[in-house]
Amino acid sequence: MRTYMSAITVKVALPAGSLQESTLRLMSEAGVECTLGSRSYKVATDDSTLDVRLLRAQEIATCVEKGVADVGITGYDWICETGSRVTELAELTFSKRTNGGTRWVLAAPEDGPFASVADLEGKTISTEAVNLTRAFLFKQGVRAKVDFSWGATESKCPDIADAVVDVSETGSSLRANKLREIAEIFRSTPRLIASAGALQSCEKRERIDALALALRSILDAREKMLVGMNLPRSALDAVLEVLPALAAPDVINTADSNWVKVEAVIERRQYQRLLPQLQQRGARGIIAETLSRVVPERLPDARLIDGNEVLWADIKVRCAFSPDTVDFSKCGGLVPCIAQSVMGGGVRMVGFMNRDAISKTLATGQLTFLSRSSGRLWTKGETSGNFLRVVDLLLDCDRDTILAKVIPSGPTCHTGSETCFG
Repeated sequence: MRTYMSAITVKVALPAGSLQESTLRLMSEAGVECTLGSRSYKVATDDSTLDVRLLRAQEIATCVEKGVADVGITGYDWICETGSRVTELAELTFSKRTNGGTRWVLAAPEDGPFASVADLEGKTISTEAVNLTRAFLFKQGVRAKVDFSWGATESKCPDIADAVVDVSETGSSLRANKLREIAEIFRSTPRLIASAGALQSCEKRERIDALALALRSILDAREKMLVGMNLPRSALDAVLEVLPALAAPDVINTADSNWVKVEAVIERRQYQRLLPQLQQRGARGIIAETLSRVVPERLPDARLIDGNEVLWADIKVRCAFSPDTVDFSKCGGLVPCIAQSVMGGGVRMVGFMNRDAISKTLATGQLTFLSRSSGRLWTKGETSGNFLRVVDLLLDCDRDTILAKVIPSGPTCHTGSETCFG
């Protein structure tokens, strides 16, 4: 067993399911041999510094955010769907069938009446990606009922749902279920992510960066190839004019002083265009080889991803009622307001609003109440920084209670809990 830095152990979460095989293969190519038992989610490796296990891709981002795992590989879609705050170290552009990533699409029966997003106003949509779907519909100005699907989503139309949102890489599954794509709602690729706590440890950060560099070098190599050729020295300048390279091409003297050998790493997509140009300029004995690794000079800068902010950025508060229609008479000029997280639906807190509190909430986008003890307006988070950004304001059927759908920026309760209800 190899020991990289035996004093530390980095907890790694890899996706079980559809990306499992390709992810384990990638880890192996990166120099971490992974062995999985027949019914085990614990992965044995030849690296004593890595504690690797398989988790559902949907829960990896949450586990990384909470520090249950130090580093993980999961889709950008699940980071956003779960509203997780994690640090992205690298984009890993591979998927089950293509390198183009995953497309989440809105689809409906091909012989049905729904041809546009607007046609689904008031209808029912089934999906695993409830929050991705709600955010998309909100931006389109469409109100629809979004139900969680436990799987086999394409089969839900038309008996259980009017439309579905599901993953489509090639469109074959949609066609097999006689569905037509109405819109693409989200595009995703796998990401290597890390927890804030792990990155604060110098030893863990060094090991995680080494893993990220190894993974990235393999994926970069898939997009490149090594081209070599012999050519007359007199043709060298003409060939170098058209030969792209990551750096300056290698020019090597041969036994014949009139000839040289040239090698360069090029983008794979350039090869077909480049080949006839090289021949026309005198290149002979051209070879092209695939590469197993191309190590980048450096990794991209790590960046914080806040799934909530990605989905709900630049959204203005939507209010389904006029403040003039609110019945303030039953509670001395106030009405209770329930704050519900738009991600997951959990109730965060209850406060009271008057007309001014509603007006300020609509103007600032931050949930604002009237303090019954001090008699003044107060914006939730004005002291702690844990604001509740409002997405939607709804009024109940008796017109005396408001529901605020919010994006929390931290724990809501003064005790440090996510909710004031335990």
